[in-house]
Amino acid sequence: MAEIPQPPGLPYIGSLFELDPKFTVKSLQRLGNIYGTLIYDIWIQKLNCLGPIYDLRILNISRIVVCNHELFDELCDENRFVKSVSGPLSQMRNLVHDSLFTAHPNEQNWGIAHRILAPAFGPVPIQEMFHGIYDIASQLVLKWARQGPSKPINVQDDCTRFTLDAVTLCTMGMRLNSLYSEEKHPFVRAMDGFMRESNYRAQRPHFVTRLLWWSRKQYDHDISFIRKFAKDLINTRRNNPTEDQDILNALIKGHDPKTGQQMSEESIIDNMVTFLIAGHETTSGGIAFLLYHIVKNQEVWQNVQKEVNDVVGSGRITSKHLSKLRYVTTCVRESLRLWPTIPVIAFKPKENHFPTTIGQDKFLIMPRQTVIALLPAIHRDSDIWGDDADEFRPERMTDENLSALPRNAWKAFGNGTRGCIGRPFAMTEMVLITALLAQNFDIDHDDPSHELNVDQIVTLRLRDFFLRVKLKPGLDSLQLANRLFNGQELRKGPEADATMTPAAKENLKPITVLHGSNSGTCESLSLQFTRDASRYGFDATMLPLDSALEKLPTDRPVIILTASYEGHPASNAVKFVSWLEKVKKPILSGVSFAVFGCGNSDWAATLHRIPKLIDRLLSDAGAKRLIELGLVDVFSMPIQETFEDWSNDKLWPALRAEYKIPELGPFPSESRVEFANHLRQTFKENNFIEASVIENKLLTAPGFRAKRHLELALPPDAAYKVGDYLHILPVNPRVIVQRAMRYFHLEEGTYMKVTGGLSTVLPTGKEIYVEEVLSRYVELCQPATQKNMECILQSTPDLKEQESLRQYTASGTSIQDKRLSILDLLEHAASSTISFADFLSMLTPLRARTYSISSSPLKCARSCSLSVSIVDNIEPKLAGTRILGISTHYISHLKPDERILCYIRPSNPGFNFPDSPERTPMVMVCVGSGIAPFRGFLQERSCRARQGQKLAPAFLFFGCKSPTSDRIYGSELDQLEEAGIVTVRYAYSGLSGREHVQDKLWHERETLTGIYKQGGRFYLCGPVVLRNSVLAVVRKIYIAVAEANGEDKSEDEYENWLGEMNRGRFAVDTFA
Repeated sequence: MAEIPQPPGLPYIGSLFELDPKFTVKSLQRLGNIYGTLIYDIWIQKLNCLGPIYDLRILNISRIVVCNHELFDELCDENRFVKSVSGPLSQMRNLVHDSLFTAHPNEQNWGIAHRILAPAFGPVPIQEMFHGIYDIASQLVLKWARQGPSKPINVQDDCTRFTLDAVTLCTMGMRLNSLYSEEKHPFVRAMDGFMRESNYRAQRPHFVTRLLWWSRKQYDHDISFIRKFAKDLINTRRNNPTEDQDILNALIKGHDPKTGQQMSEESIIDNMVTFLIAGHETTSGGIAFLLYHIVKNQEVWQNVQKEVNDVVGSGRITSKHLSKLRYVTTCVRESLRLWPTIPVIAFKPKENHFPTTIGQDKFLIMPRQTVIALLPAIHRDSDIWGDDADEFRPERMTDENLSALPRNAWKAFGNGTRGCIGRPFAMTEMVLITALLAQNFDIDHDDPSHELNVDQIVTLRLRDFFLRVKLKPGLDSLQLANRLFNGQELRKGPEADATMTPAAKENLKPITVLHGSNSGTCESLSLQFTRDASRYGFDATMLPLDSALEKLPTDRPVIILTASYEGHPASNAVKFVSWLEKVKKPILSGVSFAVFGCGNSDWAATLHRIPKLIDRLLSDAGAKRLIELGLVDVFSMPIQETFEDWSNDKLWPALRAEYKIPELGPFPSESRVEFANHLRQTFKENNFIEASVIENKLLTAPGFRAKRHLELALPPDAAYKVGDYLHILPVNPRVIVQRAMRYFHLEEGTYMKVTGGLSTVLPTGKEIYVEEVLSRYVELCQPATQKNMECILQSTPDLKEQESLRQYTASGTSIQDKRLSILDLLEHAASSTISFADFLSMLTPLRARTYSISSSPLKCARSCSLSVSIVDNIEPKLAGTRILGISTHYISHLKPDERILCYIRPSNPGFNFPDSPERTPMVMVCVGSGIAPFRGFLQERSCRARQGQKLAPAFLFFGCKSPTSDRIYGSELDQLEEAGIVTVRYAYSGLSGREHVQDKLWHERETLTGIYKQGGRFYLCGPVVLRNSVLAVVRKIYIAVAEANGEDKSEDEYENWLGEMNRGRFAVDTFA
């Protein structure tokens, strides 16, 4: 072992006098020059370097200081080292205790707070906060403009005001308005005093602190004031609750997705204060250092101005611009490299790894010994950054150069799990304020000879740094205000005036649309019908069927769209059907109705049972049928086109005739869409819960069709049963959204406002990004209908383009057979006059997709999992068209802590876990991701077995390609089989024998026959082709058993037997 160099010192106090209590980092840099790596120090001349590490002993306490990247890289290994809360941080616990910033490793409150608050700083919430940051940044820009070029501006003071106002507005909805006051806000004064005294306390003996009674008194007063300030903000919110998805509501209302716990009152205050301090103090210093460097280097400043002019021009800066300001971002990174405002990271060995060594076993680190990583030195290590490491050169921090750096070379925001949770917020502030200043000002130093003067109160900031600013030529403060707050002129689409007048709307006839839907198909059709109603003279209200229980209206027509699930009603129609079955004539006289039903011919015996039943029962009870029942077989017929034919050709004409509705004339789009560059306002979907992603991992080997495991944390009020469905509302792929934007010549950052429409799924009267609408509200990839094709043809004047479009149906096939979307068709019709508003009106609402939950609440009630097969393949039959599953594409790209919109629904009737698993054997048959519900069943069985419950036998027949490619959950199934929970029979279709599940069932027919005789239940989950293959084998086994018993069974007898099995003992769940 090599001896670690140590500065000379005195007995007991050690090297205490080597430290400047007002600027410890400066002293550490000086000692680093002598005893560590040769680093930049503007105050002293560089001295000879003796090594990259030294031992600083103060008051008999040893602190190892590391000054180069090689050693620092080892410290960043979280398997060996953890954060050490020592020095000033340990003193800050007097105020914020075990908060995110100051908690010791493994303190429970840190984990709870981190899991609750981390999602609040994800990409979507940060985009929501942009408007607030922009609001405060605009105030700063206007303040500087109005002060004029003759007044020097104290940069650090105003940056502190800006970041404090921004963090309180964006995270807590509170305006402090400190930019309008020359005096420091009392919170800032108390915080300055507390942090400076905490820094001093970390450097002096405890008995000295005890003697300084006046300092102790002020310190205690500052702590009391800060905590009261935070508590008052919390109480204000509790007394005036909001639905804002901000940090304060997350603190007050949030539940830990892992434990279900909420934060204690003390922890709420601790972390709120932490955000107020860390959220403004570090960033304000970062902005000041950044402005110092870019203004001092006029070539850099000119490059910044040029990039802002190229990207933004003279318009309003939006959040979409920030990602394009690459040079500004490199300047931010480079400034933070030279002067990270939190200049040190303290480590200590993990408890199970001490004593330990660093430097290739050269230096010994003793148990509980603190190792201080000095970031201003590490970020200037010439082995990493070159001989010009001390210079401000933004080009070294481009994305490409940054990714090529060695691991842990740049750590301005801390390390690993204890890194800065607010990094995206801080970067947004720094890039935005720089861009606003560059767009509107010419800036120079007040004193060109001024040298960097750094202050330290735990964090680093600038002292006595002044700038002078001058508005660019041709721009005055009034024009600046108009630019900041109004942006560009509103641009109307070609059909902006195609909207109904208020007088016309008042004359609309009310109509009620009721839907019964599990998978979302009937709900989506209902939304489309509701949206189109005003075109035909009706004002539609859409509700689930169960909401009409005992209160069907008689003053308006009632349109019912419902599905049949193995002969049972949808989960939101069960009560309505049960009530309707008891209703007698003439109780529903006066009700006028029409019914459209969905069904799947895979269940031929029960196809359309529920819509036919509702249609008959309504008529039997005295209601008036407006037109004949409309039906679609989702297996063999185009859903959208069939529904449009029924509604356009039959229902709307009948309704107009019945209610004497005159022709209202054509409406190219019932809603008006206005565009501008602006931030969207939040629109919150109804009837959905928010779940957050815990884990998203690939289950299959590379090169095989991907199957993924998605683990989700559910909100506290969400509950599910084993076998239930989770319906996920997806987001359209970005590449397709961008195609639509390009077609309609819409720039990123453009927002729209829908006005004039009565029935639309889009938020009306609200500003919302066009990307948001295209991503989250409409089906961009759904196959176009014949009606869509006709509309596009009529709007396309170019004859060659018309001929090209007609080619798609020249062979007599349906346009939907080609799987071409409306956007696909429009891209072949460049001359089309269809407006963006028309395009939106042609699209159907985005619907939720259905997935079987692959977990049991007995294992974890606060989370659930999905097992999803990803659809992304080239279809040769469609000329190489890429078939992209919208929902599975969305799922495959989800990251931990992202939030999704979803809702839970019961599984199909019959597809549930046995009520008496101790007496009911189970046979489960599946391929691929069809294992999802059965994994939940097996978890349920395992949990019950651990509770001491006896279980009847269970068999799983599982089809895969090979043991190494897609035997998903293989080790988990092995453990369950070893524990006696299940017997697994694999069928590998990719091996030489090419065995399929149905083959395995035939081989095990004696076992299956025995289970049948014991009253067992049989389940199947997989594609339709699996169902058909398995039923063929079931029929074969049925005949074989009959022949073995000397019986001659007819086809009718088999169908009757199968029908009986379908009513409680054989449950099927198929998917595309």
